[in-house]
Amino acid sequence: MGLVKAELPMMVVLTPTLHGAIKYKYAGIADQASKEAIVSFANDFLNNKLTPFHKSEPAPKEQGPAGSVV
Repeated sequence: MGLVKAELPMMVVLTPTLHGAIKYKYAGIADQASKEAIVSFANDFLNNKLTPFHKSEPAPKEQGPAGSVV
């Protein structure tokens, strides 16, 4: 699922797909979330207002010349 122990606890909604899952991460601090914040997060998911979280690799420290394939 791509979760990192250092980021736990975390609030995430997973929507299964054929090739894994679409992840929606709560933007706040999960263990400090109020009941209202949790309900709002759930409602935003149900109303398609959340942006999926996409895991990406860190930017490289060095990049090749412009136009080159690295």
